[in-house]
Amino acid sequence: MSVTVEVFATKLDYASDYPALLQEVTSACRALGLEYLRATYFRGTVDAAEGESRLEWLILLRNEIDRLEAAIRYIAAHPHHALERNVEFRAIEKIRHPDSAVRRSVARGLGRGEALEVKGLGAVRPAVRASCSEEALNTPEHRWLRLQLSGLERQLAQILEGLTAENEQSRWHGGPRVAIATEQEEVAGFVSRVHLLLGLAPMVEAAEGGTSGPPSLTLLGQLGYRDAYQSLMILRLGLGLDLGAVEMSVTDLHSLYETWCFLQVAQILTSLVGAVTESSVIETSPSGLRVRLQAGQESRLTLDQGERQLVLYYNPNYRGLTGEQRPDIVLEFREEGWPRIIIVFDAKYRLRSDPTYVAALRSPGPPIDAVNALHRYRDAIALDTSSGLGRPTVKGVALFPLPTAVTETFLRGNLYHALASLGVGALPFTPTSTDIVKQWLSSVLDLATPELARPGPPFLAWEHLLGTAQRGAAPSAMS
Repeated sequence: MSVTVEVFATKLDYASDYPALLQEVTSACRALGLEYLRATYFRGTVDAAEGESRLEWLILLRNEIDRLEAAIRYIAAHPHHALERNVEFRAIEKIRHPDSAVRRSVARGLGRGEALEVKGLGAVRPAVRASCSEEALNTPEHRWLRLQLSGLERQLAQILEGLTAENEQSRWHGGPRVAIATEQEEVAGFVSRVHLLLGLAPMVEAAEGGTSGPPSLTLLGQLGYRDAYQSLMILRLGLGLDLGAVEMSVTDLHSLYETWCFLQVAQILTSLVGAVTESSVIETSPSGLRVRLQAGQESRLTLDQGERQLVLYYNPNYRGLTGEQRPDIVLEFREEGWPRIIIVFDAKYRLRSDPTYVAALRSPGPPIDAVNALHRYRDAIALDTSSGLGRPTVKGVALFPLPTAVTETFLRGNLYHALASLGVGALPFTPTSTDIVKQWLSSVLDLATPELARPGPPFLAWEHLLGTAQRGAAPSAMS
């Protein structure tokens, strides 16, 4: 007998946290991918209802499938026809414009029935082969739409299969999660809706084996076809998402938590500010979209906040005189007439709740070295400007997992209040507790730039020096 034992720290429940984080990361990636493609096609925005941010990708997907269904049903009611030329036997009295097939039949005495004597022609059969044109739905556009709808149905079926397996697995850990069950039910409905679209007349009469070549002008410009084309491209690329490095084992829970924090902060920012205008997190490939999130590799998202531009970085690298500084997540504010202002986030899937720690800081929280790292970032990160080196960091936040039952205790603790007074502190952040971070980010985004630029308590000697200068001290005292 061979026995393998895996030992994990009891910071939180791995059995529940790992599936929750992985499911949220997957949903967040899909939402970012769909939002990225919707912005590419200038789609209207969709607002999630309160409490549904975890299922935002489903809301975006549902809206896009609604658009697709409306477009396909419009096409079914107002289809674009093509003329098909067929050669068949026709009575000679019904032929108004003889073509080459008619002339060959008459000249060779071919056709059906006993030959009739026609003045000037001789013997002619009563029915001869003739070309006729008929309207048909077997067009290149309908063949392309059928091909794309079939591929979309397969993609949704694969997602449904994965959600079903995930839901079954979650039954072994305290019952199925509501979010997974909701996703499973929604996606099953999407599969049924797409299958019904494939049963409409233009799709049924379109021949199989459509091509994926360049779209026609009808597909790009005609009413109904244009909307269907855009929705299918968004859905095909967005659902063909390659999560890349996001898929991690349970032993990489700290890396998964860091990835989740970045994606969740990105989702919060998009809900507060608007759609992403530029991204190196989502990149296109022939098979769909790919998520570029890997430890040690810089990625970024850009959002517009009116006069300010927000840039969210993942694993940025700042080179300095005392070495490289690589925080987990950085939110950078850019505004004309102002230097760059940044807020540093450090994601730590670690929790201290021992009596000594709680007695010192009045609540459980992240390891103190995670908070000290934020002080280091604020001092060590320096940017070259026209006036020399300057420190851009104004705030630092340690993100850490905290059971919801202890949240109220933390809000009365030192680390939460230090964030307001010192500009460096901590905030709890888990799949079941994102409200505190969202409220804090909302308050930061509402600050005017002069207020945002304040880094915390002033340096006493520096303030004394400035005060002395303002009182007109002698130059020798200032040298």
